[in-house]
Amino acid sequence: MVDQFVDYPAMLENLPGVSVRVRYEEGEWRTLFVSGNIAAYGYAREDILTGAVTWDRLIHPDDWPFVHK
Repeated sequence: MVDQFVDYPAMLENLPGVSVRVRYEEGEWRTLFVSGNIAAYGYAREDILTGAVTWDRLIHPDDWPFVHK
């Protein structure tokens, strides 16, 4: 029998990549969640969550047209 309980926080923290949840409001990206794996790319989770590091710094300029679609 498959366990029907899924520990989503643990699953997100153990993904090989980075998981994020953002909301775009009033012309700004607001980060609601970022997994701790962000440290593998040289960023602190708190810096992303507090806005010390912003998405315009993280997203390559060539990718912006796709982000804003």
